Amino acid sequence: MTTDKNLGASFPSAAEYILDNFAPIDRIAMLVLNRDLLEILQRITNALKASSPEFQAWLRYKNVTGQTFI
Repeated sequence: MTTDKNLGASFPSAAEYILDNFAPIDRIAMLVLNRDLLEILQRITNALKASSPEFQAWLRYKNVTGQTFI
C-alpha cells in the first residue's frame, strides 16, 4: 500500500509564498512572457506590493490572457 504524503496538504497562496520567502521591503522582479508577441514585461517592486491583491489580480489577468508569469 502506498500513501501520498501531500494528500490533503494545503499550499500557500502566491501572496503568502512571497511574504514567506522575502521581507516586505525586499525588492523583487516579476517577469511576464507573452508567447504570441515574443515580448517580456518586467516589473520590479517590493515584496509587500507584489503580494497585494491588486498586483496578484494583475498577474492572474496576465495568465488568463495567455501571458505567462516566469
